[in-house]
Amino acid sequence: VVLFMLLKRWFTTQIASVGSLLFVTSSWVLAVSHQATPLILLIITPLLLLVSLTKYVNAKQHVYASFLFLVASLALAAYVPFMFWPIIVVLGAMSYLYRHKLQQLSKKQILIAAGLYALLLVPMLISVTQYPGQLKELIGIPMILPDVTTYAKNFLWQFSTLFFVAQPFPELYVGSLALLDIFSVAMVFLGIYHFVKYMPKRRKVSFAFLVIVLAFVVPLSTIYQIPMTAYIPIIYILIASGVYELLRQWFSYFPRNPIARNSAVVIVAILIGLATLYNLQRFYIAWPNAPETKAVYMVQSNK
Repeated sequence: VVLFMLLKRWFTTQIASVGSLLFVTSSWVLAVSHQATPLILLIITPLLLLVSLTKYVNAKQHVYASFLFLVASLALAAYVPFMFWPIIVVLGAMSYLYRHKLQQLSKKQILIAAGLYALLLVPMLISVTQYPGQLKELIGIPMILPDVTTYAKNFLWQFSTLFFVAQPFPELYVGSLALLDIFSVAMVFLGIYHFVKYMPKRRKVSFAFLVIVLAFVVPLSTIYQIPMTAYIPIIYILIASGVYELLRQWFSYFPRNPIARNSAVVIVAILIGLATLYNLQRFYIAWPNAPETKAVYMVQSNK
């Protein structure tokens, strides 16, 4: 629902529906969501931050309520590991790119928001005071930092895992298959082109900084596949953007030809259907039946 709201705001209802469909049927998303662990928060929290920021900067009515929603989202995100960095990006965007919105607030309104933010952070501050080691975990920095060679390998592997070939990690995916299917990979690169070419500057800069920060923080983890979950919202926003750009370019070539326009819609619908079917089969059939997955999740009884 949160992703749909964001994509609807940025694109159209149709693109929001397509992006949400690909998102909920992704084998990567299904694997994370079926874990029944806090790992799902690495998907929900970035989306919450993006939606709350978008809602605030575009608010024409109930501006202060939107601001309080953003403040509350920032406070709650602080409880999720690795979200310290997206929080920094959002705060930077508010301070430099959307400073004019903050200047519209009175001092009293800012003080109330600061009080709300501090109140929501009290439990975390108490916990960190008693157990200081939690601070590194929340920031996303491991207790033991990897050496330069390991960090460089993790940095390259995170992109390879997304698009080309992955290191085996049966807890979340099958064998060495990349996390994204061919259609999704193509749409990601087309979506990057659309962001660079057509997105508003403030949104483009904020999004780019979020990607860059995560790209350098994720490899710090020895098991980098876990924090890579934070990429999911970014990836599917880019996929939706790619579908939008694909149709936009096609319609620009055939502005008045109904046969060509309808053919494009049918072809894209078929590709989306094939991608959806592939991901569902990958998660519900291939992944649980893989010997590596069974070795991780199945407990053999001793006879």
